[in-house]
Amino acid sequence: MTREAMHAELAAARSTTLTMLDAVDEPLRSIIPAGHTWSALMVLDHLRILDEQVAAVVQRIAARAKASGLDAPPPNITGLRELSTYEKGVMDAPSVAGMEPRAPSPPTIESDAAAARAQLLSVMGDVWAVDCRERRFPHPWIGPMNPFEWLQFTAVHERGHHPHLRAILSAAGEPHA
Repeated sequence: MTREAMHAELAAARSTTLTMLDAVDEPLRSIIPAGHTWSALMVLDHLRILDEQVAAVVQRIAARAKASGLDAPPPNITGLRELSTYEKGVMDAPSVAGMEPRAPSPPTIESDAAAARAQLLSVMGDVWAVDCRERRFPHPWIGPMNPFEWLQFTAVHERGHHPHLRAILSAAGEPHA
């Protein structure tokens, strides 16, 4: 995985999310449909939280690796854990404290999510500046991951929410009795 490929993977996942949100009228984004616990904007807020938390983890690992005097990693990172299998399990994963979105979503949610993603992308530079492939931090239900895997997981996680988001948006647009 190259830095450019990681960036493209994150960008594609976010582009799909925003395309789905942009396809519906503003009021539908805030509706929590029957049978659901979140609105579409709450899903975006959840993704914001993950971006913020992953950025903090990745930045901390990279800073510790840099302090240890490690050199830059190779341009193409190999041997990463296969995480795409977790995409289908995102909605069945155990709840993790601190990942609940704000309810109701604030009017700033879209800019908040954009800022969190920008921070995550900025931190990617720290990861590709020092070889932290052997540095790990545990994910609550996947186990220890290095910063490259954490970044990859962020895209996998977001893609895992796409069917969820589609279902919420579809149900929000249905007439209510």
